[in-house]
Amino acid sequence: MRTIVIGERLNSSNRKIRSLLESGDMKTLIEIVDAQIAAGAEYIDLNTSLLMEKELETLVSTGREIMKRPGAKISVDSPDPGVLIEGARAFGTDCIVNSITCDDEPLAGVLPAVSSCGSSVIVLLKDIN
Repeated sequence: MRTIVIGERLNSSNRKIRSLLESGDMKTLIEIVDAQIAAGAEYIDLNTSLLMEKELETLVSTGREIMKRPGAKISVDSPDPGVLIEGARAFGTDCIVNSITCDDEPLAGVLPAVSSCGSSVIVLLKDIN
């Protein structure tokens, strides 16, 4: 079994991170990314959902900058299935989609689209009892 370490610092629910994302302060964001990579992160989780209508645009542009870092891959994190799919399209095999629930709709809608891009997916299992 292989362990994958995902750095979880770039989440727009954190006021500081949201401010950096909104202002486009890529220098500071990349410093945070570099620190996570130095600590052993293989994937950098990126959640821009609180930027609302700029969520996808910011996710893709910031993700592309992150991908320029040696060894960095993206964990696309959003509650919006469309953003998850577009993130997988943007980053392909260097992407993990974080995450979908083990329900019929996400499995039928998101999983095939993401899979066709070569991205991996984190599926959250649930107790159905």
